[in-house]
Amino acid sequence: MAGLYGSESFGAFQADSPNNWPAPQATGGPVTLTSAKDANGQNVSFQRFTDDYFAHDIPGLTPPYQNPQNPLGTTRVMHADQKLYLGAPPVGGGCVVAEHTAQYYTDHGRPE
Repeated sequence: MAGLYGSESFGAFQADSPNNWPAPQATGGPVTLTSAKDANGQNVSFQRFTDDYFAHDIPGLTPPYQNPQNPLGTTRVMHADQKLYLGAPPVGGGCVVAEHTAQYYTDHGRPE
């Protein structure tokens, strides 16, 4: 489906542990067609919007960020309500298609 736009919005971030991490900024962009194999090995195509938060190498972050651990770490840093939208620009425009808590850990983040 050409011209589809995906974006997000965040509520206020709450600290789960003392930290000085910057809050992620809401982003958006075109939804891309992705091909993959399903559980039965059949080719499938679906629309996809991805969003990544990278702390990068910011000196002085407390607690310090880590690369993903195996198993994943359990130290929670911060969280906020997050909504995902599909439709048209601007960021936060279109229809809400998912709502969850965006939870950030020292080595990863995930919707909960």
